[in-house]
Amino acid sequence: MQKRCAVRKIKRLPVTFTNNSLEQNGFSSDVSFNGIFIRTRRALNPGNAIQIIVELDCGSRVPMSGVVCRSIRTGTMDIKNGMGVRLTEVHPKYTMFVSSLVGEKQMTA
Repeated sequence: MQKRCAVRKIKRLPVTFTNNSLEQNGFSSDVSFNGIFIRTRRALNPGNAIQIIVELDCGSRVPMSGVVCRSIRTGTMDIKNGMGVRLTEVHPKYTMFVSSLVGEKQMTA
């Protein structure tokens, strides 16, 4: 299993995600340049491709795509239920937003 290496920042933002035609809502728990953890009671299984719309603090709604890497389903609302998503298509506004949070530019390989 690959460990996370990106700088993450805790940030709560409204998120809508779809897998096929089923639309669900949640909130981000933390964000990074190439990933996001979405808090939801309807976490999808790892490997599922999803489309995501994140509402940034400025009110912009940015569409992105990703793949679920991990899922947490505890059955308890008080615990961190949700899913970690590796972003495969990242909107430039999201990249700028994360840059402003972490105070650095994205490193390119």
